[in-house]
This record gives sequence, structure tokens and C-alpha cells, in this order.
Amino acid sequence: GCGIEDLFEDFDVNPVGAASLAQVHIAKLKENGEPVAVKIQHHSIKSYAEVDMFVVSLAVRAVKYFFPEFEFDWLADEMKLKLPKELDFVQEAHNSERVLWNFMQNSSRYPEVIKSLKIPRVMWPQTTSRVLTMEYCPGAKVTDLNFMHANKIDPYRVSARLAQIFSEMIFIHGFVHCDPHPGNVFIRLKNEPKQWKFWSSGPNWELVVLDHGLYRELPSNFRLAYARLWKSVIEGDVEKIQNACKEIGAGDAYKLFSSVLTHRTWSSVSVRSISTQTTLDEIQLIKERAPGYLIQVADFLAKIPRPLLLLLKTNDLLRAIERVLTEPGDNRPVQSFFITTRYCADAIYLDGLRNPNASIASMTRLYCSRLVTLFKVNVFEFLIRLKI
Repeated sequence: GCGIEDLFEDFDVNPVGAASLAQVHIAKLKENGEPVAVKIQHHSIKSYAEVDMFVVSLAVRAVKYFFPEFEFDWLADEMKLKLPKELDFVQEAHNSERVLWNFMQNSSRYPEVIKSLKIPRVMWPQTTSRVLTMEYCPGAKVTDLNFMHANKIDPYRVSARLAQIFSEMIFIHGFVHCDPHPGNVFIRLKNEPKQWKFWSSGPNWELVVLDHGLYRELPSNFRLAYARLWKSVIEGDVEKIQNACKEIGAGDAYKLFSSVLTHRTWSSVSVRSISTQTTLDEIQLIKERAPGYLIQVADFLAKIPRPLLLLLKTNDLLRAIERVLTEPGDNRPVQSFFITTRYCADAIYLDGLRNPNASIASMTRLYCSRLVTLFKVNVFEFLIRLKI
């Protein structure tokens, strides 16, 4: 309802980025000249989205008619549920503020995470359902290895921090950013004055998480079941993996689900070797066998709980970034799995602390169980590094 000149001192009409729903322009606020990023929804995108949803629904019905063994109704259902929320930029603004609040609430437990995380601040007077105005946070894509090398940043540490950020969202907050592709996660040098110190207060870089339109809230029982599943997978305990898969709604397809979750073969999962780098032989084996499991995967995706669908998407995107950040010749262990285990142990422990009926004995057992898990993880990681 306003002209550009009413709100902004300067506005670059050429977008710095564009995607399917919106494009982003750089501007300066009229009130104080602060640089901002203005995300503007494409004209008439809501009407186009309705057509898209109709076409997708029609397509999945056609697939189901001609190929009854493939079940993709879940895809249309998820699109109908999530796309309208992504088109509401006020909802996106609230999501970004909520996730920042979540991290701040846990900053004492995970101080290293909050020190290297940046969520752009929302400018509310200049934000509506179709226009989102945020603090301008320029940076390079999280997969830009040239930027990291030029600024002496270790990609391995960046990969670890990204794993910590999303593990905290999934296992501690239960409020998860479900679209962490490289265009939505930037890395940049901290804009802080240099100070002489005898010790380091943390890395000189931070990760900027953008595009908060697509989130999934995890019910507590589901979040904890997912934590128990990951813990069992990383420990390679087949019996616990079976039980956890049933608890989370993945049925008896525990071998297939474990492979989908970790991007590793079942033989690697069952002997606890998923924390080592994937070999070329294993990659080739997965490529050869994957087409034969297409029907089983389609059936599996149709039956699992809806929160698990977006978690699998998030997991896949994070694994893809991790592979890019693993440079040739770097045989260090895949730390994301160790990080995930530590957060799973924390999630189970913290949930037990919230139980008002817990006895001192049960709390002691819970605390000792967490310590034992962390000790095992630390020893396992040390032995892998020693072997390397």
C-alpha cells in the first residue's frame, strides 16, 4: 500500500536472487539508512500455486491409476499443506524469530552454536504477507570452498557447526528448518573489531540461515522416538533399530529405512562403520542396487508419518552439503554422526528431567546412561582418528 520511496532511501530494482516464489532486492531504510534485504513475492503467485497444486494432484492420481504399485498421494497432500504457509511472509518472519529465540534459550548449554549462528533480524513496519524486509547479511554459499580457502576456514569445522545447528533444532527444539539447501545457508566473516587475546573465543566466521518459510514442528513423543532411532543406528544395535523403527512408524522396513537415513548400505550400518568416509565401492554398490528398491521406497514414503517426510528431506540436503565440504583426501571421520549421537543423548536426558514423577534413582540411571553414551562416542571417535 506504499510507494517504494515512502519506505526506502534507496532501492535496487535489480534482484540479487530469485526463486520460484519470490525475489530479493537490496535497499536502505528511509528512517536510518540501514541496508536491508527485501523479499518480494512474485505477482499472482498464489493463483499460479493453486493451478500447480491441481496439476500435481492430477498427476499423482494418473500415476496411481497406471502404476498401482506407486503411491504418491502423500506428495500432493504435503504440497497442499505447506505451500500456502510458504506464501505467507508474516508466518516466515514469525518462524525466524521463534527459531532465534529457541537457540537463545539453549545458549548456555550449547554456547559454541549461538556464537557462530546468524538469523537475520526482521523489520516489521516494512513486512507484510507478500513483502519480507530483513537485516542484510551478505555472504558466500556454505559450499563455497574457494571462499573458505581464501579466508583460511576449515570446511570440516563448517560441516560440524552445520550439523550442530540442525541437530539442536531437531532433537532439542523440535522446530526444524526443512529447506537447508546451499542457497539458504551462507558463510561469512564476523563483522567484529579485532582484539588481542591469549585464547580464541570461537571461529572468526558465522553461518547465516535464511528462508524460514518451511518449518516442521515435531511432537515431543515423535522427536524422542527419532532421537532413539538415530542413537540405535549410530550404535549399530540391530534389535534397537528394529524397535525404534516400529516406534517412529517406519514399520518393519528397518534395513531400508536405515540406508535411506544414512545414505549407507545396511552392512555399513550394522557393523557401525557409518562414521567413516564412504568408499567408492560402497557408492557404486548403492548406485547399482537403488533402482531395484524403487517400489519399496515409494511404498515406504507413503506409509511413514508426515513429520518424517520433511526430516528425510532435511537430512538429505545436509548430507549433500557435508559431501561437498569433505575435500578429496580428507579421511577424517564423518563427525555429523557423532554430533547427532550426542544431541540424541541430550534430548533423552533432558526429557527425563522434565518428568515430575521421576525418582532420584531413575534420574541417577538416566544421568549415568547419558554419560556412558557420551563416553562410548568419544572413545569410538578417538579410535577412528587413531586408525586414520
